[in-house]
Amino acid sequence: MQKEGIVIPNEFTLTSVLKCSFSVSNGLQLGKSIHGWMITAAVDLDVALDYEKRFFELMSDKNVVSWNIMLGGYLGTEDMERSVELFKMMPENDVSSWNTIIDGLLQRGSERDALKLLRQMTLDGPSFNEVTFSISLALMSSLRNLELGRQIHGKVRRLSTYEDVLVRASLIDMYCKCCQMEKASRIFQELRQGIVEVQHSHSVLWSTIISGYIHNGMLKDALEVFSSMVRDQVEVCVYTVKHS
Repeated sequence: MQKEGIVIPNEFTLTSVLKCSFSVSNGLQLGKSIHGWMITAAVDLDVALDYEKRFFELMSDKNVVSWNIMLGGYLGTEDMERSVELFKMMPENDVSSWNTIIDGLLQRGSERDALKLLRQMTLDGPSFNEVTFSISLALMSSLRNLELGRQIHGKVRRLSTYEDVLVRASLIDMYCKCCQMEKASRIFQELRQGIVEVQHSHSVLWSTIISGYIHNGMLKDALEVFSSMVRDQVEVCVYTVKHS
C-alpha cells in the first residue's frame, strides 16, 4: 500500500496495523516506526484513538492484548496521566504491558515516573525479557544513573539475555552516557573478539560506540572505530554517518 502510493492509509488502516504489531516478535520496534510515520504524515492521533475506544468498548472478551493496544493508543496522544490510570486499571499486566508503559513514559520525558514503575515491576511484576532490559538501560542512560545501570548489567550477565545484540548495544550506550568509556569499549571489544558475532546487520553496535566516543569528545577514537567499520565491510547505516 505504501509502495504503490495510490491510497493513503487512514485511521482505520493504521489502527489495524498497530494491532498486528502486538503479535510479532519485533512488535515494539515496528509500532514505534508506525507511530513515527503517523507523526510525519500529520495523522490525527486523537481520531485514531477514538476509533480504537469505540471498538474496545464493543468487545465482549477483552484480553491483555486488547488492553495493551488501548494503552499504546493513549500513550500515542501523550496523555501520560490517563495512560498510567489505564495501566493500573488493567485486570492483567503482562511483560508487554510493563514494557509499553515504562517505555512510553521514558520517551515522553517522564523518567522519574518510569523509574517508579520499573522498581514496582522488579518487586511484583513479570520477569524481564530482552525488551525490558533494553528499555531499563535506556532509562538509566537518560537519568545518567550509573549505579542502577551497573545493577541491571549484573542481572543481564547472569541470564542468556546477555547474548542479545540490542541489549549489548543498550549496555554500551548506558556506559557511554554515564561517561564510562573504558567499560563501554571493553563490552564492544568483547563482541569484536567473537563472544558474540558482530554481523553486518548489527551495525547498531558500531554506531552506538562511535556516538559514545563523539559524545565524550573522543573524536580520534570515533574515527578509528569508523575506519575499522569500513575496513571490515560492516554496513554503514545513516545513523552512523550522521553522528560521525
